[in-house]
Amino acid sequence: MKWRRLVRPRVGMGIPELVVSLLVMGIIGIAAIKMFISQARFADLQHKRRLARSVSRTPINLLLSEMRMADNIGGVAAASDASGASSITVRVPIAMGLVCGQAGGETVLSMTSAGAATCAAANITTLPGGRVVSVTPLLPAPASIGTPAFLYQRVRFSFAASTMLPGRRGLWRTLEATGATEEVAAPFDSVSRFRFYRNSNDTADVVVPPLDEISGVELVLTGASEQAGFGKTAPEAAPLRTAVFFVNRLN
Repeated sequence: MKWRRLVRPRVGMGIPELVVSLLVMGIIGIAAIKMFISQARFADLQHKRRLARSVSRTPINLLLSEMRMADNIGGVAAASDASGASSITVRVPIAMGLVCGQAGGETVLSMTSAGAATCAAANITTLPGGRVVSVTPLLPAPASIGTPAFLYQRVRFSFAASTMLPGRRGLWRTLEATGATEEVAAPFDSVSRFRFYRNSNDTADVVVPPLDEISGVELVLTGASEQAGFGKTAPEAAPLRTAVFFVNRLN
């Protein structure tokens, strides 16, 4: 008796199974693409916001260190609340010396090589490495010998068109005596500006009060990213607000 091995025909994938498989793979692929795009958007958003925050934080130390030295009387020399071009000019002390006396229409100050006749006559010895300077016009009375005297410079901080990023706004620092100017940071959103505290008011206003009534300044620094976020048309913004009050303010 002969045995025969029965060979069953192989069953292949039919069209219905193929269609279902392609449909399932398509759904999985679309879900994976959506998840990838979502993660890319989130990572890009966080990156743009970090850049915007760094713009806000960059000038803080410079602004606070110079504005905190402004005197309570005459510390603010000028201020503007013009939309998009807010600015403030402060008188910042840069050196201190002792009055040696007055000669030839000038006041002679010893700045902390020896030698100026006026200082020597007043028994004021300038320390090695120090300087003797003459300033005009004469200091008002009482500028008697030995009176401490400060030298000031006028520094203007202003929001204006950026040169680092054309078409955007930057924060500028200008020395009015020399005209030397530098762009401190950019870009900033258009809402960035200086707001002013008046006397004992506990809220700041964009309207500039009389200069002798300004008791402090609120810094509204809203940094922006250089480019718009993924899928967006506007740059990301990071608001930062802080305030500085002038020393020795009595009211």
